[in-house]
Amino acid sequence: MKKNKLGAFTLLELLVVIAIMAILISLGVASFSNAQRKSRDSRRREDIKAVQNGLEQYYADHDGGYPKGAGGAMITLPTMITTAGTDYFPAGAPVDPKNVSPYQYGGRSNGDKYCVCAQLETAGAGNANAAATGTSCAYGGTKNFFCVSNLQ
Repeated sequence: MKKNKLGAFTLLELLVVIAIMAILISLGVASFSNAQRKSRDSRRREDIKAVQNGLEQYYADHDGGYPKGAGGAMITLPTMITTAGTDYFPAGAPVDPKNVSPYQYGGRSNGDKYCVCAQLETAGAGNANAAATGTSCAYGGTKNFFCVSNLQ
């Protein structure tokens, strides 16, 4: 008696291949998501450093003072950037890479010092544990924020 030999796969072989593909795809998606998160955090750090550079240039050009509100009152980051003007921030306030809206950072200045912070997506990847309160940065702790303060 002759055996018919068809070159087909069994149902079990197909299920094993599908299971392996599902595992590989899920690992790839997780790695890609993590890479995107780290990339956005890197962008946030660069934006915060650019704000710091602009504020330090403002300081050098304005007799040793940072932008401040009326009567020397403390002001927030968007107001700081608007007050400093387009010479120091030609593109205006930086935009968060994920939300396509102005950053939700803490940032305050009283004219002689400032602190600017952005919350990071990657837990523990920053240098501070909270956004700016007043003109001081809360360095240390859980480190879910990236903060910079005045250099002068």
